[in-house]
Amino acid sequence: MVMKRKIDEVSDTEEGADIRRKRLENGLETTDDEELSSSGSADYTSREQSPVVHISISRERRSNAGNRMASLLNDMEEDEFYKNTYGGGFLEDDADDAYESPVGSDHDEIDSDFYNTEEEDEPISDNEQRERPKRRAKYRDLKPGDFMKRKQLLDKNRKWVMARMGGPTVAANTVSPETQAEMLEEAKETERLNIASLKKYEQYELERKKKREKNSLVRSVKPPLIKMVDTASGRFLTLPSVKEFKMPETKVRVLCAVTSRPAKYRDPVTGLPYADVDAFKNIRQKYIEYLKTIKNNSAVTAWLEEYG
Repeated sequence: MVMKRKIDEVSDTEEGADIRRKRLENGLETTDDEELSSSGSADYTSREQSPVVHISISRERRSNAGNRMASLLNDMEEDEFYKNTYGGGFLEDDADDAYESPVGSDHDEIDSDFYNTEEEDEPISDNEQRERPKRRAKYRDLKPGDFMKRKQLLDKNRKWVMARMGGPTVAANTVSPETQAEMLEEAKETERLNIASLKKYEQYELERKKKREKNSLVRSVKPPLIKMVDTASGRFLTLPSVKEFKMPETKVRVLCAVTSRPAKYRDPVTGLPYADVDAFKNIRQKYIEYLKTIKNNSAVTAWLEEYG
């Protein structure tokens, strides 16, 4: 693509002038004034009827013909490599570097846009559009040193890519030569060290807890207290109130009237305590014998008749 553009530029600069001059001499081409004055249909008909002259036979060989063929072939080889490498991304950069805009064209266009806004609004005829000069890319000669630098850079990049592709992409897998028994022994030793470290940490935490509790303990005296209060009028002692407690009543132990053992029951008639059934019968017998000694008492006689 770059080579084609350069060949077209060469033909436009040197060969274009020779070809145009030959065609003017042979009557195959007219000047700009004649082209504008003549009509389109008549000009087209005259050109079809004119004889065709081959340029390669009629024109003379130039003195500098073939001088740039070597450089063009080198550029073609270089462009083919750039076209196939990295998706052809280098071609766009070369095209941008090779293009140079005319000097002062941007400045003139900006000034004309700024000051002549009303003129651009007017319609432009076809003749005025044809008279505008076309912008052409300026050809830039390549220095021999630039080509060598590019070639060295390409060789360096190619070697780097090949080295990256040929080198190992993943690190080699390293296997420890230790046996299963050695690994178990190492695990036991690690377990022992971990247990010792854990015990040491627990002891340290216990000491910290005791120290924290000791510092947080508030020393105080339990009541009752005797307080001494200092005031402006003097010093006073505050005595606590003493609580008085009654002594518990001691229970009198009741003994059986017959057996002298602790009595659990009491006779409702005589009111004497007794411990068991035999003692109760003995108390009633003694009571009846006592009532029989009483004479001339109707109540006693009636009770004896009922219960005696």
